Amino acid sequence: MQISLNIILDALKSYCLEMHTSKDGDPSFSKCLPLPGDAQKLSNSNLYISSLSNVLALSGRSSDIYCVCVRDRIKDCNETDESLSGIIVVNENITLSDLLSLIVTRFFTITDWIQKMHEILLHNGSIQDIVDLSEPIINNYIAINDASLKLMAYTKSIPCDDPICVDLVKNGYHNDDYIKKFRKYNLFKMWDTANSVYVDYENYEMKKYPTLVKIFKVQNMYFAQVVLTCNRSSITPCLKDLFQIFLDMLAICIDRMCVDKSAYMHIYDSFILDLIDKKITNSKIIDERAQFVGLPFTGQFILFNITPCNTANLYIGKMLQEFSVMFPNFKFVRHQHRIVAVNCFMSRDINEQMQTICNLMDTFLPKYDACCGVSHFFSSMEELPYAYNQSLLAIKYAHLLKGRDIFTSKLLTDPKDSHIHFFNRNYIHCLLGESEVNAEIWYHSEYYWMLRKLYEHDKQNKSSYIELLYTYLSNSQNATYTGIALKIHRNNVVYHIERIKELLGVDLDNPSVRFIMQVSIVLVELYGFNDDP
Repeated sequence: MQISLNIILDALKSYCLEMHTSKDGDPSFSKCLPLPGDAQKLSNSNLYISSLSNVLALSGRSSDIYCVCVRDRIKDCNETDESLSGIIVVNENITLSDLLSLIVTRFFTITDWIQKMHEILLHNGSIQDIVDLSEPIINNYIAINDASLKLMAYTKSIPCDDPICVDLVKNGYHNDDYIKKFRKYNLFKMWDTANSVYVDYENYEMKKYPTLVKIFKVQNMYFAQVVLTCNRSSITPCLKDLFQIFLDMLAICIDRMCVDKSAYMHIYDSFILDLIDKKITNSKIIDERAQFVGLPFTGQFILFNITPCNTANLYIGKMLQEFSVMFPNFKFVRHQHRIVAVNCFMSRDINEQMQTICNLMDTFLPKYDACCGVSHFFSSMEELPYAYNQSLLAIKYAHLLKGRDIFTSKLLTDPKDSHIHFFNRNYIHCLLGESEVNAEIWYHSEYYWMLRKLYEHDKQNKSSYIELLYTYLSNSQNATYTGIALKIHRNNVVYHIERIKELLGVDLDNPSVRFIMQVSIVLVELYGFNDDP
């Protein structure tokens, strides 16, 4: 067990110290001993205690040997930078025996704490047991919550008047009000990217004290958060080192929790994940594994891909907890910051079931600032990886199309405030959008220039001919239905369609022309006009 110099020197913080140690180093020691009389017996793994006269008189001492000394001599020319290297001088009236006793007591207090934490781990103790044991050593408030923001453990004998800490203990979890504040200050992103302990002096609108924060991740996914609130002492190198010792022990507990029972793991998880990643493609093997985990190989399936708009994966734990309650019949896994869920419809009232699911999703998704991509229906587990890709494309192109303002059409995209995006609603966009190389070819086609001409006409005359044309073609050239969709009289539809034909010199009675024109309008939405900013 190595104890850092920072921890040992904390026992001497009330004394006047003269430091001759390297600022770059962070030495630690396994023993604390009186200085021997022979330099050959010195070891850089030990911290030595001596009078300053004795250490200066010891010839052959290396600069990497550290020693805490009582000043027993008047400073003179023999005290050079070289001779004092690695020495901490106590410029106080303290005896050598008292100094040795003070440092040894500190050393054994910490080693005894570490030893007892090892014993807790040896007997399968809990995180709370380690927190309880650490209270008198760290002497600041500590709270630990899991990925669902539920309180796991805290320092019960060290109260804290910080509102966040008070509320967390009172409720047993961080409530929605604080989640909104975490989002406001972009803490989720900070937690998602943090790979080591960091100091948070900011966000004083939320908390009263600076904190030391550690995020534990399992397979790069948020698992637990440890927050040390400095309500009794300030952040010092000693406190940081003590906190790291505590975290090292805590990491063992968390690893065991993951091995014993990973959060929200099911017997079918590896099967669905292997399908998504296309690690299994053989139909017979898929059928056999589906039977083994209790899933039907064939049926009427649909896949939902729930993705937080904020990519910080802290939300996933809490989302999973609520998702499992709201959608008990879904088979779901956590995959790359997402919840991937599959539902098998066992009865014929699929439309009614889908409506119920969508209503629940409309409640669930905004709460977590998330969106959901929905695949086509598929009838075999073999099709699951393709359904997953469809759900990704549904999200991708729904977001892309929301930012397009070339023209407005209620027929082309999901509603702008929708959190649910269906692959079949933007089917043609998803397919054409994945072939960007074809955009350059289309930019030099006659249909591109026709739409360009129509677009310029719309800008100059404040008309909506592109939208009218697409709506007319989508309604099978029915002027009545087009008028209803656009809320104009059918006679106006007929008149303006004739104007469009004349303007473009195009025959809309030709099925091939109509089809290519519809596709071209989709390409306009996807790629715009090639000289647009």
